[in-house]
This record gives sequence, structure tokens and C-alpha cells, in this order.
Amino acid sequence: YIPAVPELPDMTFTANCGLTIGKKVILSNYKPTRRRGETANFRKFFEIQGYQVYNPPKNLFFEGAGDAVPYKDKIICGYGFRTSRKTLDYIEKIMGWEVVPIGLIPQDAGRKNFYHFDITTVVLEKKETFITYPLAFDGESLRRLEKLGSIEFASYKDAANLALNAVVIPREEINIPKGLKNGFAEYVNFFLINKINKLIN
Repeated sequence: YIPAVPELPDMTFTANCGLTIGKKVILSNYKPTRRRGETANFRKFFEIQGYQVYNPPKNLFFEGAGDAVPYKDKIICGYGFRTSRKTLDYIEKIMGWEVVPIGLIPQDAGRKNFYHFDITTVVLEKKETFITYPLAFDGESLRRLEKLGSIEFASYKDAANLALNAVVIPREEINIPKGLKNGFAEYVNFFLINKINKLIN
């Protein structure tokens, strides 16, 4: 395990620490300065575990599995907020997998920005399905997703309340964060919940 560091509270978001495929890991190069101290702690952990550890060049920002999600023989990777577009070429070179670029775009005034790909989309690889908020991306990026599988649309409300920030576990169940104020059901569109149930059952 990796010990907590009191002055680095965001270490709890471990998916952001890097991208692993096999025994290779590309560590994150955080854009927010408050998170940059995390990398040395995760590097030590991966080295002890025997991983080949790669560090992106300083001018290439990257936030790990927050933006980069393996899908079959490809890596779907969001960029635009926390990950640089040029980082995707670096990932492709190191990992040897095709990287599918997904451009995350600013939202209209008064709406939340979706700064990571993993808060815009639930990836159901075995079902070849993406549950996604389509207005988080540019049009070309959405078309790239459509070429990879079926698209099920979620609402802005679902995405803004992090209903799409889910973890798919081996039995194809979905674990959706429930720690929202006043309870999950009050905030998340029941249509989305029913949609997920139909896909995984």
C-alpha cells in the first residue's frame, strides 16, 4: 500500500497517479501545482513492485487513468483540461497501443467543466457500450467513440453530480459514488440507473 501524506490530500484519488498496462506505468505530470508532490510517492511504490516507470517530459501534462482508459487494444484518452494533446503521442509511443483522442471542451457559463474523461463516461468494454454525456466533447471526439461501440446518452445532471465517475468491476456490476449530499437518489436521474441495470443484467 501507499501511505497517506497529510499535505497531499488528493492522493486519495489514486486513479490519477498514472496509467498502467502490463508492467509499464506512465506516471502523471500534474497540471495543478498542489498535486505535483504526489508523483514521487507513487514512483517509489511502482519501482518496488517491479514496474518499468516512465515520466512524461515536463511540458506534457497528464493525469493518469483520470483521462486514459484502456479499451480492448486501444487507449481512450481525454485531453484539454488536465492532459495535454501532445501527451497522447507520448503514451502511444511508450505503451505501443493506438490512442483514441477525446477532446474535452469548456461548458456554457454557469455549468461545470468536465476536466477528466472518467467523469464524462462509463466504459462497459464487454458490452462495447459507453454511457456518456455527449456535450463534454467536441463533435469529432463523439464520432470516434461511436466507432468503438454503442453510445447511451446521460444528462448534464447525471454528469455534473458525478454519476458517470463509476468503477466497472469484473462481475460487470457498477459501483457509483453514493456520498452525495442528501442521498444519491435525490440527485441522479433514475433513467440512467435503469439504463445501467438493463445493460449489465
